[in-house]
Amino acid sequence: MKKNLSTYILIFVFTSLYAQKPFKGGEIYSNEKVLYGKFEMRMKMIKGGGMLSTFYTIEHKSKIKNHWSEIDIEVLGKENAQILSTNMFINDKNGELLHTVLEVNLDYSLADDFHTYTLEWTPEYVAWFIDGKEIRRKTGDFVNHMNIPQEYRFNAWISSTPAWVGTIDTSAMPAYQYVDWVAYSSYNDSTKDFTKQWRDEFNSFDKKRWKKGDWTFDGNEVDFVEENVFIENGKLVLAITESKEEKETK
Repeated sequence: MKKNLSTYILIFVFTSLYAQKPFKGGEIYSNEKVLYGKFEMRMKMIKGGGMLSTFYTIEHKSKIKNHWSEIDIEVLGKENAQILSTNMFINDKNGELLHTVLEVNLDYSLADDFHTYTLEWTPEYVAWFIDGKEIRRKTGDFVNHMNIPQEYRFNAWISSTPAWVGTIDTSAMPAYQYVDWVAYSSYNDSTKDFTKQWRDEFNSFDKKRWKKGDWTFDGNEVDFVEENVFIENGKLVLAITESKEEKETK
């Protein structure tokens, strides 16, 4: 039977409304943007193939043509959650997305206990630290490109690239990323030092500072949903669950 145009429209709307990804994740993002500074945070990450737990800064909605800037702290849940990935993304003048990455394979799991992660972002360098030990310092064109304010975010998600993150381990779900606290210090380019501005202990969800994500992106096997972000015992919790599961909002 020949279908008319209205039938096709109804099918499209139904698919758009009811299609969903097989998993749910959690993300929060800042209401403000900052240019340079130091972020310090104490986190316990996720263990499980396919899954990632992160903190990152990003600007991709700039009025500047072809501008994308991003700095990542990512922990891969595979292989006992011992791989800490440091990433930067920028666009070149032709709009091509460029990527620099260093994965550090530690001799301990980042999911068994809390560790302190630090990201220093200045006009001269970007540096990553864990428990006070510097693990990477980047200078040059990637850093020079990081010259407009960025949001900062936490998220827990699943990549659709098993060659990178491993096969998805559903037996590890629900899985949780815990953030005990996060602090931000601004950077003074004249004195070359940092000044503490605020610290969030996550005794409650500060709506003046954060919003909860409710979207997804290509290459991501989760839909970010608000119920997978909650405060529990003075900690921010970001959950990865199967879509059929229901997580009580706390």
